Amino acid sequence: MKCICSKLFILVALFLSGCTIVTYELRDELPENSSVAPCEITFTLDLQSGSHTNSFGENPHQVEALKKIRQGYITSTEKTLSELGCISNQVSNIAEANLSVNVSRQLQLSALPQEWLTGLSLGLIPSWGTKEGQYVFTFTNNENGQTYSYKIDQNNYNHIVLFPVFWVTFFTADEQKAYKSALTNFIKSS
Repeated sequence: MKCICSKLFILVALFLSGCTIVTYELRDELPENSSVAPCEITFTLDLQSGSHTNSFGENPHQVEALKKIRQGYITSTEKTLSELGCISNQVSNIAEANLSVNVSRQLQLSALPQEWLTGLSLGLIPSWGTKEGQYVFTFTNNENGQTYSYKIDQNNYNHIVLFPVFWVTFFTADEQKAYKSALTNFIKSS
């Protein structure tokens, strides 16, 4: 009987984790030009993300995890600039760069208060919420001094009826897509 209860508890926990859909929303985009002239961009990337959160509080990132996250942003920057027809090169010295990128990951606690209610009701009570400013991407054009910050909000939807479509989260909960959209908007507007 004890074995069955523990297996049932694990099954319910897995089931509840599959009842959430997460999306990211880019706020305050700049008006874009229709096309981008061929360009050569050297960029620096600064990552500010000292910790990640879960329901028990903040946990510091390991050095290797920070390197992996930073490398992901560098790769996304190079790919996005290439798709825009620009030649890109990442440099470490800000004096050599004509584009400075600052990525600030301001991750909040993993569950909003209303999400706890959904979890405690085993998914029967629906909830939704927005975690504002989870990510802030700041781009600076060092040639003309133009700086703009994009805030990324995380929208969460929780309910038991979402279980059949929980897989959508694997496509919508991607901070790199939001970053690429912000970078594209900045390049097309400068």
